[in-house]
Amino acid sequence: MEISLIVPVYNVEPYLRRCLDSVLAQTFTGFEVILVDDGSTDASGRICDEYAEKDARFRVIHKQNGGVSSARNEGIQASRGRYLAFLDSDDELEPDAFAVFAALPAEYDLAVCGSKWIATDGRTHSRTFSQKAYAALNSQALCEMLREKVVDCVWGKRFRLSTIREHSILFDEKFDLGEDTLFVCRFLACCGNAYISRQTPYRYHQNSGTLSGFDERYVERLCSARNAMRECLRERFPEAVSSPLWEKQTFGVYHYAIACIRQEKRPFRQKYRMLKRIYRQVGFRRYMRSPETYLPNSNPVYRMALSRKSPLWLLLLDKGVKMKNAVHNKRREEGEQ
Repeated sequence: MEISLIVPVYNVEPYLRRCLDSVLAQTFTGFEVILVDDGSTDASGRICDEYAEKDARFRVIHKQNGGVSSARNEGIQASRGRYLAFLDSDDELEPDAFAVFAALPAEYDLAVCGSKWIATDGRTHSRTFSQKAYAALNSQALCEMLREKVVDCVWGKRFRLSTIREHSILFDEKFDLGEDTLFVCRFLACCGNAYISRQTPYRYHQNSGTLSGFDERYVERLCSARNAMRECLRERFPEAVSSPLWEKQTFGVYHYAIACIRQEKRPFRQKYRMLKRIYRQVGFRRYMRSPETYLPNSNPVYRMALSRKSPLWLLLLDKGVKMKNAVHNKRREEGEQ
């Protein structure tokens, strides 16, 4: 068995057939699929059983709901292939995805491919990486991989299963954000080499509800996972996890959260409370001592508002921009009449 594909499944009835049909359409046949139904309450579990009945390469594990990390761990334990791959149940594979994985150089413990990103309106763009072979991994190699953001997720990757088994690498079920990147970091801390491909066999669907899971503890949860990543990489890649690049990407966690809060349609007081929670964090205050380092190309007024002790300045800036745009739009409409 060449490839074991793990598909965690939880209440994805509208997308699941599309996902599994893309697996059935593979031109390479030496694979198995482990569908882990994580206590779905819709028809997802029955759909999994249906595919297992018509194709012996599909196996189904039904379990109580425990989260995506728990589901993936069940799949890892049940895998029998030479390599391991992951597919999210609302995404797809190109028909030659497994053929691409199988054709990548066999001597590499980790192989990484790019992906095609599909927006809700159907528009597609490719996320490709620079082709590179790392015969040995060191801090310089890791920095290059971090810069290209090849570490960010588990899908689109081929993992050597024997390395996972030898080092008991599993998903940390304490984390529900950043758990996939943490898994990749743990694998990198143990594996011997890595290969980056320019090919894009994975089809990632961007859901409209990306921010629906955003809550007031988002930053704490993601920063906790980020700290765990640093700790697992520190011994082998000390220069990488203390580099300006690592610090800038860690700051990106805060900056992304702030951008999400500003964009969401929430009451002013709730936005203030959520932003205040971020502003109080020691890590964020440390970055804001020199905002020009982490936001060199941003508007100086925005940097000034962001670096104040209170998020009130930032929210007032947003209100001012909205009022200015409203006046501009009104004048334009009057001019067209």
